[in-house]
Amino acid sequence: RFTRDPEYAARWALLPRGSRPLANPMGGAPGFALENVYVLPGLPSEMEAMFASIEEEFRRGSPIETWRRVYRTYESVIAASLAETGERWAGVLVGSYPSFGAGGFSVEVVLKSSDAKALAEAAAWLAAAIEESS
Repeated sequence: RFTRDPEYAARWALLPRGSRPLANPMGGAPGFALENVYVLPGLPSEMEAMFASIEEEFRRGSPIETWRRVYRTYESVIAASLAETGERWAGVLVGSYPSFGAGGFSVEVVLKSSDAKALAEAAAWLAAAIEESS
């Protein structure tokens, strides 16, 4: 397609190992998917056209629910409870995001899961564990 500068076009054709190319019905900018990560071109018309060709892929699977709370504590104080939550509920993702701003220190705790029951159980247990340790 790009005969004016074949070397430049060849660099565009390189994709990460294990990825699959995505069709670009509007142009030549590359796009690809690697597991659950989608890389689309920056040109709005090409990005929109490429997304339209793959949008059904985003309708698959179970929705992911989220629980989040901010605690006025240090991450080190609640680290064991966070780790235990991840061990007890393997299907629940656990994240912690410490902040040290003008308002003082805090930790935002985020749990995510497509299993609503497991998420509720993990959130209840973790909230109680953090209250006990703080």
